[in-house]
Amino acid sequence: MNRTKFFGEAYTHDSELVRSVLAEWSGASNLEVRVKIFGDRVIYEDDTTYVYAEIGTEPGQQDCLLQGHIVASLDDAKKRLQSLVDTFKAKGIATYLDLTEVNDAGDDVSDEFRVE
Repeated sequence: MNRTKFFGEAYTHDSELVRSVLAEWSGASNLEVRVKIFGDRVIYEDDTTYVYAEIGTEPGQQDCLLQGHIVASLDDAKKRLQSLVDTFKAKGIATYLDLTEVNDAGDDVSDEFRVE
């Protein structure tokens, strides 16, 4: 089955806020912020979804990089990712995600779309 890969940004450097948004969106209560030297990380993973968030914590870094994939049709993935963007927006965080459907080899099989 094809999957949808995505990448984008949430304009915040608040690691706890990113963790809480991903927990609310995914329904997972056990997400943790992993503190690293050059930024914090939050990872959510289940059987069909993988989300990696890297939050810049150095002075001048104002964003959180988001990337991952969802094993779902492009239309279903768009809806789910729009829900993630909307959850960030509800917390006052501007966010966008670019997404495309890929085959098992990782080759793009659709146009690229943006949810914001």
